[in-house]
Amino acid sequence: MEWLEKLETVFIALVLIAFAVVTVVGFINWNYNPIEPFFNYEEGLFHSIGGGIAIIIWMYCGYECMSNMAEEVDNPQIIPKAMRFSQPLVALSYILPTLAALAAIGSWSAWSTESGIGNVGYADVLIQYVGSWAGVLFVFVAILSNCAMFCSYIAHGSEHFLLWLTTICSRKS
Repeated sequence: MEWLEKLETVFIALVLIAFAVVTVVGFINWNYNPIEPFFNYEEGLFHSIGGGIAIIIWMYCGYECMSNMAEEVDNPQIIPKAMRFSQPLVALSYILPTLAALAAIGSWSAWSTESGIGNVGYADVLIQYVGSWAGVLFVFVAILSNCAMFCSYIAHGSEHFLLWLTTICSRKS
């Protein structure tokens, strides 16, 4: 398990570095107001608030596993301390790169997670201002991000499944 923790730490560091680079490049090349318009007038305020709430909930997926992981930690009282540090970091890792990318590229209505004609995203900031190699590297790091999440969920789920299986087998014997 120790190697998995080290691998995840490397993945997380690479992801944070990649988004920090997008943030720096975006803010250096500030050309547009990133919060104008504040919401999509075509969809309306209510729809925009609902979309914002959905994004906030998505940002904090995984925190529900903290209580399950507490038994795996030598000192579970460190979890609330770590969350006081990690939650603002997670929020800033979403907010700052998005503001920077919108400030550099604008075009919030074309913002998308899908690439293609007319769509823009984080990698486009790097492609436009650094070079296509930086955009490709960013996409590679995004793949590593998914690998980190997969490793985390596998490590969490498999250990508790093994504990459950061991408990059931010990009752039968």
